[in-house]
Amino acid sequence: ARIDTYRKNYPDIVDHYAEKLTKVDGNSTPADVSTKIVRLFRSAMTSSNGNRPGSRRPGMGGDMALETLKGGLPSPPTKISSHGVPAPLDFIGEVNLIILEGPPAAGKGTQCDAIKEQMGCVHLSTGEILRENVNRATELGKKVFEFLERGELVPDDLVIDIVIARLMESDVEESGCILDGFPRTLAQAQALSRSNVNPTRVIMLEVTDETTAARIVGRRLDPLTGTTYNLDHLPPQSDEVRGRLVQRKDDLADAQRVRMANYKENISAIADHYRDKLVRIDGNRSPSEVTQDVVEVVRRDMEA
Repeated sequence: ARIDTYRKNYPDIVDHYAEKLTKVDGNSTPADVSTKIVRLFRSAMTSSNGNRPGSRRPGMGGDMALETLKGGLPSPPTKISSHGVPAPLDFIGEVNLIILEGPPAAGKGTQCDAIKEQMGCVHLSTGEILRENVNRATELGKKVFEFLERGELVPDDLVIDIVIARLMESDVEESGCILDGFPRTLAQAQALSRSNVNPTRVIMLEVTDETTAARIVGRRLDPLTGTTYNLDHLPPQSDEVRGRLVQRKDDLADAQRVRMANYKENISAIADHYRDKLVRIDGNRSPSEVTQDVVEVVRRDMEA
């Protein structure tokens, strides 16, 4: 009976709101549908007053919100990725986005965890975002899986689409986020900029080759929790955890040389691209000393 009632009345309602109507495909996952609806709502709300969500600037009052809703929701521009799937729209709004760059073993993960704990912002890494989409079998995640299954690298445009979709979720908008070790190339940085993803700040941890080499020797991974430790500077607190630690595959000598060479090849161009937002911090010191400087920069930007 309910579906019959809906079908009977639906065409007249659609016709009545024809000039203000936007249709959303509800056949995908609840998360995907929610993302599309929230994006539409944000577009309408931000177009009325110039304030962008997540900027921690004064929000709009109820009267202005009401006037926005009276004006209707605009139809958003569509965008189909080169992979033939609906891709996220260009980034809508401004969030407090911090990008943390640094060579292998610079301590990026340690500093991101410290910022998350002290500032309450979201810690994002591209690896985790990709895995989450694959595990949830989102439309973009299915495409990622196809490349991984063939043993191929995930193309930049697909990675960018997935990163943007994650940045548009409510926890990032409300709390801001720190993006760990991405972008890795100038092409990725330029793609983010073209999609209007502009970081509040880019922090570069500067660490000598000698320091990174020494840290890698003692770096170990807890395969159960995914936590990274250092036997010398950041050891686990229990013998149980220590007993199950393993060396990361990407810390083996050959893999490490490749990672370091790739970093050095790309980082100068990335730094130049973000030169107006760049802050360099000496990462050769103890984790606590580095954290003090990093958190000071992040707090200043997020409270501005």
